[in-house]
Amino acid sequence: MTWSTTVTATAQDGAGNTGTGSFTVTVVDTTPPMLTVPGNLTLEATSSAGAVATYNASAHDIVSGTLPVTFSIASGSAFPLGSTTVTASAKDTAGNTATGSFTVTVVDTTSPVLLLPGNQTLEATSPAGATATYTASAHDIVNGDVPVSFSIASGSTFPLGITTVTAKANDAAGNTAGGSFTITVLDTTAPAILSLTATPNALWPPNNRLVSVTLTALVHDVADASPVTRIISVSSNEGAEDHDRDDRHNAPDWVITGPLTVKLRAEHSESRRIPLIYTIVVESRDAFGNASTKSVSVSVRRNNKERDDDQEQE
Repeated sequence: MTWSTTVTATAQDGAGNTGTGSFTVTVVDTTPPMLTVPGNLTLEATSSAGAVATYNASAHDIVSGTLPVTFSIASGSAFPLGSTTVTASAKDTAGNTATGSFTVTVVDTTSPVLLLPGNQTLEATSPAGATATYTASAHDIVNGDVPVSFSIASGSTFPLGITTVTAKANDAAGNTAGGSFTITVLDTTAPAILSLTATPNALWPPNNRLVSVTLTALVHDVADASPVTRIISVSSNEGAEDHDRDDRHNAPDWVITGPLTVKLRAEHSESRRIPLIYTIVVESRDAFGNASTKSVSVSVRRNNKERDDDQEQE
């Protein structure tokens, strides 16, 4: 825009003669406005769409005064991940334009949110331990649901004791969320004594001598392939009044000779109305301290009839 003004000049001599002339003064505006733009912005993504950026700028012109500023992308718009250049411009009434630019950078530095299972405690189902199953989930503000990986896969067999499982999830930007939980496998189940037999299970003749008896135990334990099985006590149904100390010379009625072997005295008192019966108690204990007991009886035959009856039952 230009502004032209005509200037007229006059001069007069002493005789009164006058001379005139003119010229023009033209004022032009070729100076663009002074534009002030914001600095570069860096924002954290808030969704898969990126982030919303707000900004403003100002422009002042020496002729037109304060001017509006227009942006190539309006303030309040959503910006995608990465860097985007925004151009700002302001034009005065003379058509002079000022331009400037700045960048809006949207980054994703936020790790996914990881939801883990709680610690698990399982009972052993075999000497190898127990099978554990579990799931986890992860959600990222940009990528949505993301897969979770485990250091030990769900459905694996875990040994007795405590095992730590680590889990992690990565988003597309490389941010990682990690956590852990424990799988504890216990053995609280006592061995099962499936059967217990004594050989022999009856003593004859009642000659007051010690007789070797061997026990056979069939034992099963879920976690220990070889539980320790042994005799822990021997008792009899003989009372103090039945002792014939002169015959026995105060000798013991039984001697435990091994884990599953014992010597029992084959004795009989004429005053007894019922056979002498020994009760042998066996304990089976696994490596984790769980124990169970079972008993077996061995009788002393009093006469040939009882011997014959036992043979018939056998």
